[in-house]
Amino acid sequence: MKRLPGRSAVLSLSIACCAWATVGHAQSPAYKPAGPLPANAAAICQAAADTLNRGQPLERMRTTVMPADVSDALKLDVGPNASSPEVARMTIDGRSLAAVSIDSGGTCHSSEVAILSGDLKSRLSSADRGAGDIGNTGEDSWGFGLSEEMVVVLGQPMVLSYASDPTEFHLSAVTRDGGIVPTCSGSLKALDKRRLTFASDDKVCRGILDGRQLPLALSHPAPDQSMSLAHPPGHFVTTRRQVADNSLPGIRFRDSVHAAEVEYTLLMTGKVDLDNSGRPRDVGLVSFFDGNSSAGCGTFSDTQILPVYLDDKGRADPSTPANQPMADGFPHGMRGGKLVGYEGKTYVELSPEQAGLSSEVWMVGDQGPTKVCAFQLTRFVVSPVAADQ
Repeated sequence: MKRLPGRSAVLSLSIACCAWATVGHAQSPAYKPAGPLPANAAAICQAAADTLNRGQPLERMRTTVMPADVSDALKLDVGPNASSPEVARMTIDGRSLAAVSIDSGGTCHSSEVAILSGDLKSRLSSADRGAGDIGNTGEDSWGFGLSEEMVVVLGQPMVLSYASDPTEFHLSAVTRDGGIVPTCSGSLKALDKRRLTFASDDKVCRGILDGRQLPLALSHPAPDQSMSLAHPPGHFVTTRRQVADNSLPGIRFRDSVHAAEVEYTLLMTGKVDLDNSGRPRDVGLVSFFDGNSSAGCGTFSDTQILPVYLDDKGRADPSTPANQPMADGFPHGMRGGKLVGYEGKTYVELSPEQAGLSSEVWMVGDQGPTKVCAFQLTRFVVSPVAADQ
Protein backbone atom coordinates (compact mmCIF):
# COMPACT_ATOMS: atom_id res chain seq x y z
CA MET A 1 0.00 0.00 0.00
CA LYS A 2 1.15 3.51 -0.72
CA ARG A 3 2.23 5.78 2.10
CA LEU A 4 1.52 9.47 1.84
CA PRO A 5 3.07 12.30 3.84
CA GLY A 6 1.25 13.44 6.95
CA ARG A 7 -0.24 16.88 7.42
CA SER A 8 3.03 18.11 9.00
CA ALA A 9 4.38 18.51 5.47
CA VAL A 10 2.33 21.68 5.13
CA LEU A 11 4.69 23.46 7.54
CA SER A 12 7.78 22.34 5.62
CA LEU A 13 9.19 20.98 8.86
CA SER A 14 11.42 17.98 9.21
CA ILE A 15 9.63 16.15 12.01
CA ALA A 16 12.07 16.61 14.82
CA CYS A 17 11.72 15.62 18.41
CA CYS A 18 13.95 13.36 20.29
CA ALA A 19 13.52 10.61 22.83
CA TRP A 20 16.77 11.64 24.51
CA ALA A 21 17.24 15.13 23.12
CA THR A 22 19.87 17.38 24.63
CA VAL A 23 17.96 20.43 23.42
CA GLY A 24 15.05 19.86 25.84
CA HIS A 25 14.76 22.22 28.82
CA ALA A 26 13.08 22.27 32.20
CA GLN A 27 9.84 24.19 32.44
CA SER A 28 10.05 27.82 33.57
CA PRO A 29 7.52 29.11 36.13
CA ALA A 30 5.80 31.24 33.48
CA TYR A 31 6.47 32.60 30.04
CA LYS A 32 7.59 36.23 29.96
CA PRO A 33 7.67 38.21 26.69
CA ALA A 34 11.23 38.64 25.43
CA GLY A 35 10.44 42.04 24.00
CA PRO A 36 7.82 44.08 22.17
CA LEU A 37 6.20 42.55 19.11
CA PRO A 38 7.25 43.88 15.71
CA ALA A 39 5.12 46.77 14.53
CA ASN A 40 3.87 44.65 11.62
CA ALA A 41 3.13 41.57 13.75
CA ALA A 42 -0.50 41.34 12.63
CA ALA A 43 0.53 41.49 8.97
CA ILE A 44 3.19 38.81 9.48
CA CYS A 45 0.72 36.47 11.17
CA GLN A 46 -1.89 37.01 8.48
CA ALA A 47 0.63 36.42 5.69
CA ALA A 48 1.71 33.15 7.31
CA ALA A 49 -1.92 32.02 7.63
CA ASP A 50 -2.64 32.94 4.01
CA THR A 51 0.35 30.93 2.79
CA LEU A 52 -0.51 27.82 4.81
CA ASN A 53 -4.19 27.98 3.88
CA ARG A 54 -3.19 27.95 0.21
CA GLY A 55 -1.56 24.61 0.95
CA GLN A 56 1.94 26.03 0.58
CA PRO A 57 4.84 25.72 3.05
CA LEU A 58 6.42 28.75 4.64
CA GLU A 59 9.56 29.77 2.76
CA ARG A 60 12.69 28.34 4.33
CA MET A 61 15.82 30.48 4.58
CA ARG A 62 18.84 29.38 2.61
CA THR A 63 21.47 27.71 4.77
CA THR A 64 25.05 26.50 4.50
CA VAL A 65 26.85 23.93 6.64
CA MET A 66 28.84 25.46 9.50
CA PRO A 67 32.52 24.45 9.55
CA ALA A 68 33.33 22.11 12.42
CA ASP A 69 36.01 24.41 13.87
CA VAL A 70 33.49 27.27 14.10
CA SER A 71 30.95 25.03 15.82
CA ASP A 72 33.61 23.85 18.28
CA ALA A 73 34.74 27.40 19.04
CA LEU A 74 31.17 28.42 19.86
CA LYS A 75 30.72 25.32 22.04
CA LEU A 76 27.43 24.48 20.35
CA ASP A 77 25.65 21.56 22.02
CA VAL A 78 25.47 19.20 19.03
CA GLY A 79 24.37 15.63 19.66
CA PRO A 80 26.62 12.68 18.74
CA ASN A 81 24.18 11.43 16.08
CA ALA A 82 23.25 14.91 14.88
CA SER A 83 23.74 16.41 11.45
CA SER A 84 26.14 19.34 11.09
CA PRO A 85 24.78 22.76 12.17
CA GLU A 86 23.47 24.89 9.31
CA VAL A 87 23.79 28.66 9.11
CA ALA A 88 21.42 31.23 7.60
CA ARG A 89 22.58 34.83 7.03
CA MET A 90 20.40 37.87 7.71
CA THR A 91 20.49 41.59 8.31
CA ILE A 92 18.32 42.99 11.11
CA ASP A 93 18.03 46.79 11.44
CA GLY A 94 21.31 47.22 9.60
CA ARG A 95 23.25 44.65 11.67
CA SER A 96 24.68 41.49 10.13
CA LEU A 97 23.57 38.38 12.02
CA ALA A 98 23.48 34.64 11.50
CA ALA A 99 21.07 31.99 12.67
CA VAL A 100 22.33 28.46 13.30
CA SER A 101 20.09 25.41 13.52
CA ILE A 102 21.52 23.00 16.11
CA ASP A 103 20.50 19.37 15.72
CA SER A 104 20.51 17.00 18.66
CA GLY A 105 19.32 13.60 19.80
CA GLY A 106 19.61 9.88 19.33
CA THR A 107 17.27 7.82 17.15
CA CYS A 108 14.92 10.82 17.13
CA HIS A 109 16.06 14.38 16.68
CA SER A 110 15.28 17.83 18.01
CA SER A 111 16.56 21.15 16.74
CA GLU A 112 17.05 24.63 18.18
CA VAL A 113 17.88 27.94 16.52
CA ALA A 114 20.55 30.19 18.03
CA ILE A 115 21.39 33.70 16.85
CA LEU A 116 25.06 34.52 16.25
CA SER A 117 27.03 37.58 15.28
CA GLY A 118 27.54 37.97 11.56
CA ASP A 119 31.20 36.94 11.84
CA LEU A 120 30.16 33.70 13.61
CA LYS A 121 32.41 34.47 16.58
CA SER A 122 29.85 34.97 19.34
CA ARG A 123 26.44 33.67 20.38
CA LEU A 124 23.91 36.43 21.00
CA SER A 125 20.73 34.56 21.95
CA SER A 126 20.49 33.04 25.41
CA ALA A 127 21.81 29.47 25.68
CA ASP A 128 18.94 28.50 28.03
CA ARG A 129 16.09 30.42 26.44
CA GLY A 130 14.14 27.16 26.04
CA ALA A 131 13.45 27.15 29.77
CA GLY A 132 11.11 30.10 29.29
CA ASP A 133 9.99 29.35 25.77
CA ILE A 134 6.35 30.13 25.03
CA GLY A 135 5.84 26.56 23.87
CA ASN A 136 7.19 25.04 27.09
CA THR A 137 4.02 24.09 28.95
CA GLY A 138 5.62 21.45 31.12
CA GLU A 139 3.83 18.59 29.36
CA ASP A 140 5.69 15.33 28.75
CA SER A 141 5.98 16.20 25.07
CA TRP A 142 8.44 18.97 25.96
CA GLY A 143 10.92 16.32 27.03
CA PHE A 144 11.11 15.27 23.40
CA GLY A 145 12.65 18.62 22.60
CA LEU A 146 11.79 21.55 20.42
CA SER A 147 11.80 21.66 16.63
CA GLU A 148 12.91 24.94 15.10
CA GLU A 149 13.97 26.27 11.72
CA MET A 150 14.37 29.62 10.01
CA VAL A 151 11.70 30.81 7.57
CA VAL A 152 10.88 34.07 5.81
CA VAL A 153 7.48 35.79 6.08
CA LEU A 154 6.88 39.12 4.30
CA GLY A 155 10.61 39.28 3.70
CA GLN A 156 11.35 39.08 7.44
CA PRO A 157 13.40 36.25 9.00
CA MET A 158 11.36 34.30 11.56
CA VAL A 159 11.99 31.28 13.78
CA LEU A 160 9.33 28.60 13.21
CA SER A 161 8.96 26.27 16.21
CA TYR A 162 6.75 23.57 17.66
CA ALA A 163 7.04 21.05 20.50
CA SER A 164 5.20 17.90 19.43
CA ASP A 165 2.35 18.79 17.07
CA PRO A 166 3.47 20.66 13.92
CA THR A 167 -0.01 22.14 13.51
CA GLU A 168 0.44 23.98 16.84
CA PHE A 169 3.36 26.33 16.26
CA HIS A 170 4.92 29.72 16.92
CA LEU A 171 6.71 32.27 14.75
CA SER A 172 9.33 34.41 16.48
CA ALA A 173 11.02 37.57 15.24
CA VAL A 174 14.76 38.13 15.54
CA THR A 175 15.92 41.41 17.08
CA ARG A 176 19.06 43.40 16.30
CA ASP A 177 20.71 42.28 19.55
CA GLY A 178 20.04 38.62 18.84
CA GLY A 179 16.83 38.22 20.82
CA ILE A 180 14.11 35.82 19.68
CA VAL A 181 10.67 37.32 20.32
CA PRO A 182 7.57 35.06 20.00
CA THR A 183 5.32 36.97 17.60
CA CYS A 184 2.62 34.66 16.24
CA SER A 185 0.77 31.60 17.53
CA GLY A 186 -0.64 29.27 14.89
CA SER A 187 -2.98 26.31 15.02
CA LEU A 188 -5.33 24.30 12.85
CA LYS A 189 -9.00 25.06 13.53
CA ALA A 190 -12.21 23.42 12.30
CA LEU A 191 -14.31 25.42 9.87
CA ASP A 192 -17.88 26.21 10.86
CA LYS A 193 -18.97 24.72 7.53
CA ARG A 194 -17.14 22.54 5.03
CA ARG A 195 -15.97 24.24 1.86
CA LEU A 196 -15.89 22.58 -1.56
CA THR A 197 -12.35 22.77 -2.96
CA PHE A 198 -12.45 20.21 -5.79
CA ALA A 199 -15.24 18.74 -7.89
CA SER A 200 -15.06 16.54 -10.96
CA ASP A 201 -18.89 16.59 -10.87
CA ASP A 202 -20.13 19.81 -9.31
CA LYS A 203 -23.75 18.68 -9.02
CA VAL A 204 -22.82 15.51 -7.12
CA CYS A 205 -20.41 17.31 -4.80
CA ARG A 206 -22.86 20.05 -3.91
CA GLY A 207 -25.58 17.48 -3.37
CA ILE A 208 -23.37 15.51 -0.98
CA LEU A 209 -22.24 18.73 0.70
CA ASP A 210 -25.91 19.53 1.33
CA GLY A 211 -26.50 16.04 2.76
CA ARG A 212 -28.76 14.69 0.01
CA GLN A 213 -26.90 11.34 -0.25
CA LEU A 214 -28.29 8.20 1.37
CA PRO A 215 -26.21 5.64 3.33
CA LEU A 216 -26.19 2.20 1.73
CA ALA A 217 -27.38 -0.76 3.75
CA LEU A 218 -24.31 -2.40 5.31
CA SER A 219 -24.21 -4.54 8.44
CA HIS A 220 -21.68 -6.18 10.73
CA PRO A 221 -19.84 -9.06 9.03
CA ALA A 222 -21.58 -12.44 9.07
CA PRO A 223 -19.94 -15.37 10.94
CA ASP A 224 -18.71 -16.86 7.65
CA GLN A 225 -17.07 -13.61 6.48
CA SER A 226 -13.43 -12.92 7.34
CA MET A 227 -10.43 -10.66 6.87
CA SER A 228 -7.47 -11.96 4.86
CA LEU A 229 -4.21 -10.80 3.27
CA ALA A 230 -2.71 -13.43 0.99
CA HIS A 231 0.11 -11.19 -0.25
CA PRO A 232 1.28 -8.84 2.53
CA PRO A 233 4.17 -6.42 1.90
CA GLY A 234 7.57 -7.97 2.56
CA HIS A 235 8.14 -5.92 5.71
CA PHE A 236 4.85 -7.06 7.29
CA VAL A 237 5.79 -9.96 9.55
CA THR A 238 3.27 -12.48 10.88
CA THR A 239 2.92 -12.36 14.65
CA ARG A 240 1.81 -14.97 17.17
CA ARG A 241 -1.34 -12.94 17.76
CA GLN A 242 -2.37 -12.56 14.15
CA VAL A 243 -6.08 -12.41 14.87
CA ALA A 244 -7.18 -8.93 15.95
CA ASP A 245 -8.42 -8.45 19.50
CA ASN A 246 -11.97 -7.26 18.82
CA SER A 247 -15.37 -8.57 17.84
CA LEU A 248 -14.85 -7.76 14.16
CA PRO A 249 -12.86 -9.95 11.75
CA GLY A 250 -9.28 -8.75 11.61
CA ILE A 251 -5.65 -9.73 11.19
CA ARG A 252 -2.43 -8.36 12.67
CA PHE A 253 1.17 -8.03 11.48
CA ARG A 254 4.37 -6.39 12.65
CA ASP A 255 5.81 -3.62 10.46
CA SER A 256 9.53 -4.40 10.67
CA VAL A 257 10.56 -1.15 8.94
CA HIS A 258 8.76 1.21 11.35
CA ALA A 259 8.71 -1.12 14.38
CA ALA A 260 4.96 -0.67 14.39
CA GLU A 261 1.76 -2.65 14.81
CA VAL A 262 -0.37 -3.36 11.75
CA GLU A 263 -4.05 -4.25 11.84
CA TYR A 264 -6.64 -4.83 9.11
CA THR A 265 -10.27 -4.90 10.23
CA LEU A 266 -13.41 -5.81 8.29
CA LEU A 267 -15.86 -3.17 9.53
CA MET A 268 -19.06 -3.71 7.52
CA THR A 269 -20.32 -5.83 4.65
CA GLY A 270 -23.24 -5.82 2.23
CA LYS A 271 -24.34 -6.41 -1.34
CA VAL A 272 -23.50 -3.22 -3.24
CA ASP A 273 -23.11 -2.08 -6.84
CA LEU A 274 -19.72 -0.62 -5.96
CA ASP A 275 -18.48 0.02 -9.50
CA ASN A 276 -21.88 1.22 -10.80
CA SER A 277 -21.97 -1.59 -13.35
CA GLY A 278 -25.53 -2.57 -12.49
CA ARG A 279 -24.23 -5.79 -10.88
CA PRO A 280 -24.33 -5.78 -7.06
CA ARG A 281 -21.62 -7.86 -5.39
CA ASP A 282 -20.61 -8.75 -1.84
CA VAL A 283 -18.51 -5.83 -0.62
CA GLY A 284 -16.69 -5.11 2.63
CA LEU A 285 -15.41 -1.88 4.15
CA VAL A 286 -11.88 -2.39 5.50
CA SER A 287 -9.78 -0.26 7.84
CA PHE A 288 -5.98 -0.36 7.82
CA PHE A 289 -3.84 0.87 10.72
CA ASP A 290 -0.04 0.93 10.99
CA GLY A 291 1.23 2.69 14.12
CA ASN A 292 2.15 2.57 17.81
CA SER A 293 5.72 2.65 16.60
CA SER A 294 8.63 2.09 18.97
CA ALA A 295 11.17 3.47 16.49
CA GLY A 296 12.45 6.99 16.08
CA CYS A 297 10.19 9.53 17.76
CA GLY A 298 7.38 6.98 17.94
CA THR A 299 5.19 9.24 15.83
CA PHE A 300 4.82 7.09 12.70
CA SER A 301 1.22 6.35 11.81
CA ASP A 302 -0.53 5.31 8.61
CA THR A 303 -4.25 4.71 8.14
CA GLN A 304 -6.59 3.91 5.27
CA ILE A 305 -10.25 3.08 4.71
CA LEU A 306 -11.20 1.24 1.53
CA PRO A 307 -13.96 -0.94 0.09
CA VAL A 308 -13.05 -4.41 -1.20
CA TYR A 309 -14.85 -7.21 -3.01
CA LEU A 310 -15.37 -10.37 -0.96
CA ASP A 311 -14.40 -13.64 -2.64
CA ASP A 312 -16.70 -16.67 -2.91
CA LYS A 313 -15.61 -17.81 0.58
CA GLY A 314 -16.53 -14.49 2.17
CA ARG A 315 -12.94 -13.27 2.57
CA ALA A 316 -12.05 -9.59 2.33
CA ASP A 317 -8.50 -9.46 0.93
CA PRO A 318 -7.10 -6.09 -0.27
CA SER A 319 -4.16 -7.86 -1.95
CA THR A 320 -6.14 -9.80 -4.58
CA PRO A 321 -6.04 -8.64 -8.22
CA ALA A 322 -9.64 -7.43 -7.96
CA ASN A 323 -8.89 -5.31 -4.88
CA GLN A 324 -5.28 -4.21 -5.33
CA PRO A 325 -6.24 -1.19 -7.50
CA MET A 326 -8.41 0.05 -4.64
CA ALA A 327 -5.70 -0.59 -2.04
CA ASP A 328 -3.28 1.39 -4.22
CA GLY A 329 -5.72 4.08 -5.29
CA PHE A 330 -7.62 5.12 -2.18
CA PRO A 331 -5.88 7.82 -0.10
CA HIS A 332 -4.08 7.21 3.17
CA GLY A 333 -4.63 9.29 6.27
CA MET A 334 -8.32 8.41 6.49
CA ARG A 335 -9.88 6.83 9.60
CA GLY A 336 -13.57 6.94 8.73
CA GLY A 337 -15.59 5.99 5.70
CA LYS A 338 -18.99 4.94 4.40
CA LEU A 339 -20.70 3.90 1.18
CA VAL A 340 -23.50 6.20 0.02
CA GLY A 341 -25.89 6.45 -2.88
CA TYR A 342 -26.68 9.60 -4.81
CA GLU A 343 -28.97 9.73 -7.84
CA GLY A 344 -28.62 6.01 -8.49
CA LYS A 345 -24.84 5.77 -8.18
CA THR A 346 -22.52 4.53 -5.43
CA TYR A 347 -19.88 6.77 -3.85
CA VAL A 348 -17.33 6.34 -1.06
CA GLU A 349 -17.15 9.11 1.53
CA LEU A 350 -13.88 9.33 3.49
CA SER A 351 -12.98 11.23 6.64
CA PRO A 352 -9.73 11.84 8.57
CA GLU A 353 -11.70 11.08 11.75
CA GLN A 354 -13.58 7.87 12.58
CA ALA A 355 -16.94 9.59 12.94
CA GLY A 356 -16.17 12.93 11.33
CA LEU A 357 -17.45 14.78 8.31
CA SER A 358 -16.09 13.55 5.00
CA SER A 359 -13.21 15.41 3.43
CA GLU A 360 -13.22 13.44 0.16
CA VAL A 361 -15.69 11.55 -2.03
CA TRP A 362 -14.56 8.79 -4.41
CA MET A 363 -16.10 6.57 -7.08
CA VAL A 364 -14.94 3.09 -8.15
CA GLY A 365 -14.76 2.26 -11.85
CA ASP A 366 -13.20 -0.27 -14.20
CA GLN A 367 -9.74 1.25 -13.74
CA GLY A 368 -10.00 1.63 -9.97
CA PRO A 369 -11.00 4.56 -7.75
CA THR A 370 -11.16 8.21 -8.81
CA LYS A 371 -11.67 11.26 -6.62
CA VAL A 372 -14.92 13.11 -7.23
CA CYS A 373 -15.00 15.75 -4.46
CA ALA A 374 -12.74 17.33 -1.86
CA PHE A 375 -13.95 19.40 1.07
CA GLN A 376 -11.90 21.67 3.30
CA LEU A 377 -12.57 20.90 6.96
CA THR A 378 -9.97 23.06 8.69
CA ARG A 379 -7.90 26.20 8.26
CA PHE A 380 -4.83 27.64 9.93
CA VAL A 381 -5.42 30.54 12.30
CA VAL A 382 -2.27 32.57 13.05
CA SER A 383 -2.57 35.45 15.51
CA PRO A 384 -0.20 37.83 17.31
CA VAL A 385 1.02 36.50 20.64
CA ALA A 386 -0.82 38.02 23.59
CA ALA A 387 1.26 39.59 26.35
CA ASP A 388 -0.11 37.12 28.93
CA GLN A 389 0.08 34.01 26.72
